[in-house]
Amino acid sequence: KRQKKDGSISPCALEASIDNATEMNQKIQTTAETLSTMITIGVESEEDNELVLKARYFLERNIYHVNDGCPLAMMSHALVLSNSELASLAMERLGNVSTNEEGDFGWPRPPENTDWLYEEGVSQTSKPVLTTSVTDYKASLFTLMAYTLKSDLKSAEQVARYLFYRSHVLDRHPELVFTALKAFHLFNSLAVDPHRSLTLSLATSG
Repeated sequence: KRQKKDGSISPCALEASIDNATEMNQKIQTTAETLSTMITIGVESEEDNELVLKARYFLERNIYHVNDGCPLAMMSHALVLSNSELASLAMERLGNVSTNEEGDFGWPRPPENTDWLYEEGVSQTSKPVLTTSVTDYKASLFTLMAYTLKSDLKSAEQVARYLFYRSHVLDRHPELVFTALKAFHLFNSLAVDPHRSLTLSLATSG
């Protein structure tokens, strides 16, 4: 049984090197992913229910013990999905971590890192090819789902725009395609809610 007494779920051998994360971050990501999956497919037994409650309790106890974007985003998504009373606290922390130097959604970078690069041979007046790490992209997908589940359209739109202009990441990392489809399908259901009379728009001026 992979779930420990503290409620955490350890990654299997094939997952042990996930995102080059620390041992604690690996536990948080695996526990959050398992909790989200269990909630999605449905709790069918007392054993399932115990697993869900213990996993949620583990995540709640570690809200202040994680600072990296990906585990925090996955944790926040799982806590929102499982109706945790501490979900808003996790979302507040996620909002602080995912605000870049300009005050917009994004993952802060050291000064020496550039936010974007131009493709070779393309005019400097062309739109830039925005770059991001696979870990940041994955974190953004779970952030999008978390904001969408909270019906926070304003915040979700910022994340969706960030992801849209970095969708080339999916060409190199097809393992994220399913998560991306799920995230944008969920977001689209919020953005085109007939009660809101809104349409999904990812276009920018210029």
